[in-house]
Parts: sequence; C-alpha cells; structure tokens
Amino acid sequence: GKEFLKTIRKDERYDDVRVIMQTTESSKSEIKKMMELGITGYLMKPYQTAKVIDLMTQLAPIVGYEVNKE
Repeated sequence: GKEFLKTIRKDERYDDVRVIMQTTESSKSEIKKMMELGITGYLMKPYQTAKVIDLMTQLAPIVGYEVNKE
C-alpha cells in the first residue's frame, strides 16, 4: 500500500487520483504519515460496509460528485 502510494504520488499524471487505504494500522503517527503521503481517507480492517458508504459519502463532494440522499 505505502509503496504503491509513494509510486503514484511521484507521477503528476496521478495527482487527481483519490486513494483510500484499508489498513490494520491503528497508530495515529502511522496514519498521519499515510495522510502526508497523500491518502484521501482510510478504513480500518476489518471494514464494515456501512463505514465504506459513510466514507464515500463524505468524500463525494471532494471528488466532484453530489450524493443523492433520498
């Protein structure tokens, strides 16, 4: 995960790519490092579907989507 992130962040063609990491890492310092590397968000393993939907809903405006809350 981290190596992939470092690789794509070196290439400006991927500057607009949003990355959500799924991790077992619970250390705040490690999560901060991932944020500094350019992740958009993260999910702790094992993830729950409701948490994935919540995160995607939160990030939708950032990537230019509107969420239909009907």
